[in-house]
Amino acid sequence: MPTFKFLYCFGLALCLSCSLLYAQSAEQIIQKSLDARGGEAAFKALKALRIEADVESAQLPMSLSGTTFRARGNKMYNEVSIMGMKVLQAYDGKVAWTKDPMTGSVQKLDPESQKMIATQAYFDDLLIAYKARGLQIVESKTTNIQGKHCYLLVFENKTDKIEYFIDSKTNLPYMQRQRIDKDTEVEISYREFNNVKHIKMPFVIEMKVNGSTLSKVTCKKIELNPNINEDIFAYPNK
Repeated sequence: MPTFKFLYCFGLALCLSCSLLYAQSAEQIIQKSLDARGGEAAFKALKALRIEADVESAQLPMSLSGTTFRARGNKMYNEVSIMGMKVLQAYDGKVAWTKDPMTGSVQKLDPESQKMIATQAYFDDLLIAYKARGLQIVESKTTNIQGKHCYLLVFENKTDKIEYFIDSKTNLPYMQRQRIDKDTEVEISYREFNNVKHIKMPFVIEMKVNGSTLSKVTCKKIELNPNINEDIFAYPNK
């Protein structure tokens, strides 16, 4: 009996020790990545973003110019010009909606699009906010993807699994992959990081759905903490 208790306690201590080392390893990777982009404090000081960009979409034959506003509360507002008309899409943190440029009518997006927009709208980086989102790190390792040697952090909760790839050479984010339902896997890749004041930001962001490119955003200008009228995010109740 004493032997069993000793082995049990030894095994438990070993498991706890390994878990601690594993957690420290993952947290060190996270800290290095945040430091490479300006530090956690700099990201937490952000309240809003204004982004001017060119957008290429698989659904449209031409490149478009657009402006995106983002704010805390996971709010997002996209405005794109198509043939002289403004196409609006917004998310107020709860409801994703769009405005028809021809009729001016406003409608909520379908449930699948709602979830996809909600996935894009998270304001804080996953590396900072994963605990607040109810996620935990279940795996931490190195891997090769698309010829790039990366750290891979796998985050999970009861409903979501997110794979986050970090370039092991630069410590900058490389790609994020998530299955939003049984038939849809979304990949978001980050390229061409440049300094915007004290924060390093990706200026090329590509989204793939089930392996096919859905959109590519090339940023022309990023403004930190601009003044924004937050009424633009709200779903018009009419």
